[in-house]
Amino acid sequence: MNIVDSAAAYSSLVEMRAAHRELLRESRAMEPLVLPRVHGFIARGRATGARIDGEAERGDAQSLLDYWVATLLRSGTAAGDVALDEFDPEQAPELGDELCPYVGLDAFVERDRERFFGRDAVVDELVERLREKHLVVVAGPSGSGKSSIVLAGLLPRVRAGALPGSASYRYCETVIPGAEPLTSLAIATCPSAVDAAQWVAEQSAGLRARGDQLIEMARLGGDAPLFLIVDRFEEVFTLCTDSAARDAFAANLAALASVSGGAHRIVVTVRIDFLDRARGLAGLCDATRNEGDVVIPLALGARELREAIERPAARAGLRFEEGLVDQLTGDVLGEPAALPLLQFTLLKLWRLRRRNRVTWEAYRRLGGPRQALQRAADELYDSLIPRGSGHRQAHPPTARPPSRRPRVHARPRPAGGAASPWRPRARAARAR
Repeated sequence: MNIVDSAAAYSSLVEMRAAHRELLRESRAMEPLVLPRVHGFIARGRATGARIDGEAERGDAQSLLDYWVATLLRSGTAAGDVALDEFDPEQAPELGDELCPYVGLDAFVERDRERFFGRDAVVDELVERLREKHLVVVAGPSGSGKSSIVLAGLLPRVRAGALPGSASYRYCETVIPGAEPLTSLAIATCPSAVDAAQWVAEQSAGLRARGDQLIEMARLGGDAPLFLIVDRFEEVFTLCTDSAARDAFAANLAALASVSGGAHRIVVTVRIDFLDRARGLAGLCDATRNEGDVVIPLALGARELREAIERPAARAGLRFEEGLVDQLTGDVLGEPAALPLLQFTLLKLWRLRRRNRVTWEAYRRLGGPRQALQRAADELYDSLIPRGSGHRQAHPPTARPPSRRPRVHARPRPAGGAASPWRPRARAARAR
């Protein structure tokens, strides 16, 4: 058996541990032919120290080396120097942009579920509420993460079977009411086998005329229960000026949720300053009367914020210099819009990373969350001023960073990757 190249460090502590386990299996009899493998492991393990910077991980790596040194000594073989090499940041692996673990100011959506952390408690609560109730409202201040909780936390859970039979529910496009909530609802529930323009025209009229039209629309789509998400419900007040359409929209949602013996589920997100107005709509008054009908997520605590930083980073192989996670957590703790502010900062730091590390140098260059956000707002404002105008207000009255949420959400796909029976045809339908 050949001696392993002593210069070839393991790529990570994970690979080093795997090699250790393999060597354990080979060395049970401690035959002479295994000794070169042990020396090779020690040489490669020492070299791997240049790629491991965390104190705990370096301790783990050194303990693996010490185990094999003791094994050699028991066999009467000298081991020589077995101290880990000093960490060398230039040997750390490069991380490709496609591994980015953060979303910035965008809301998390279902495709981001693998990097959405820190909200397990409220997602658990929503699942439990939906076991008993057919319509649940999630209310909170702007920027509190309502949409992310539902789209990246709750929806993947339900689709995976968190509710009885929910793996076979029908999942349609997320409804964002906009200026024409009835049209938005018709578009979101359009089956794939029908003419979209005709469906939207007929069903929009039906929704306006009948408070239970949505029940018939769900029946036309198939026998399986419907799981419907209405995001940003406040738009029926802020963008829709048609009070009849607003009332019909709410009435149809309530009717679908109250079908006797039905298993349809509806989740609505709304800004908390519009909650009372939503409750005032005739259709939603009874559905949101009880305390258990509305979930108001608590602000993220220090533990949840750390999860939102560290767990996506671990999946991508991203490291933070000592103390930097504590700094970032303290920067946003208690902020009313802590999650988007944190995600914005983390995305900026990711872009300033050094190989696989976020450094204090990058943090100081960025200036912390608030300063980074202010700089982004200033840059946006400056980009709107025609070149050569020579004019810039000292305090722009309306400068704001880009919207945290995209206007249109991608259509969720059913479990197993099959094509959905519901399809978005917003542009084609509206154009006609």
